[in-house]
Parts: sequence; C-alpha cells; structure tokens
Amino acid sequence: MNLPIVLDADALNNLSSMDPGFMHDGMTTISTPHPGELARFLGITTKKVQADRTGIARNTARRFKIICILKGHRTVISDGERVRVNSTGNPAMATGGMGDVLTGVISAFLAQGLSLWDAACAGVYVHGLAGDLARVSDRGLLASEVAMSIPKALKKIGIK
Repeated sequence: MNLPIVLDADALNNLSSMDPGFMHDGMTTISTPHPGELARFLGITTKKVQADRTGIARNTARRFKIICILKGHRTVISDGERVRVNSTGNPAMATGGMGDVLTGVISAFLAQGLSLWDAACAGVYVHGLAGDLARVSDRGLLASEVAMSIPKALKKIGIK
C-alpha cells in the first residue's frame, strides 16, 4: 500500500545527500521546501530558485514525481503538470515552526481522504488564511498563533 508522505525541512536536508529515487514509486509524496531548502536539495542557488519559482517547482515535481510546495511569498504548488499560486499568507509567517503547522494541516486533509493534490492546495490555502487571520502587525507570528487560527480559517471558508 502506498501511503502519502509529507516532507518538510529536516527531512529535505537529510534527503539532499541521498538518492531520492525512493520517491519514484508513484506520486505519494508532498514536499514543502522553502527556497533555501529546495536550492540545497537540487544543488543550485537560492537566487536561481527565486528567479523562476513556478518553473523550478514544476520541474522538481515532474522530475521526482512528487507534489512540490515551494513556500514563500505567493507559495507555488505543482504536481509537474498543474501549478497553483496561493493568494493567502503574509510576511509575518516567515518564522520558525510555520512549516510544521503547514505539514500538520496538509496531513489532516490527507487523513480525511483528500487526494494529494487537493490536500496540498487546501492545506496551503487554509494555513495562509489562518496566518492572515492571526496577523495583528508586521511582527513575526508564532507558529502556535497560526495553529490556533486554523479553526477560524476553516469556519471562514465554510468548513465546521
């Protein structure tokens, strides 16, 4: 049975020195790197990732047969064919632990039976919306503040 896997920061750092061939058994993996992590994983510069966020995310997804969520301003989600650019989230979310909250939201959607693509897109959107609802200034948000706003975000989009 192929169960979905969601990989974030430390997992990606560990995989950057390994052969990622294990991901080629069918699309069961969602990866959530920020530009620096993806650059390290691919052996390129962060500047190159940032210069072509959509293309790099799409090519990474296609090459490794994963869903790539390239975090940052206007987070990019790609399965190698489709690309979505997220409209929620804000700079105050650029703090430690945010990726863990995102991974948890995506994993919760997967556990509820959403497809990898739908869980990735919905997870990124809800996570960003929770960050928007939690934001009170330009200061950095705590990951726990965003996590506590997830129920409000779900309610706002009509999920109880």
